[in-house]
Amino acid sequence: MELREWRLAHTPKRTLDDLSELSGIPVSSLSRIERGEQWPTSEQVLAIVKATDGAVTAEELAALHARTKATQPDQHEAAE
Repeated sequence: MELREWRLAHTPKRTLDDLSELSGIPVSSLSRIERGEQWPTSEQVLAIVKATDGAVTAEELAALHARTKATQPDQHEAAE
């Protein structure tokens, strides 16, 4: 399950603020991680897995990052 999917699956829905409280990760970092713009540190991965009771796994975080990276142009190519 992806991080955003986990947040929205709860009733009431979980916010990034809620997840920040549960994980100890700043909201700004969680937002970038959720969008695949930032790869979480190993400590952050463990905190997310723990905060979501294992519903979001390290493998799913890695897959999100890989998918996002694959769809973004290489910065060197974009600059040309």
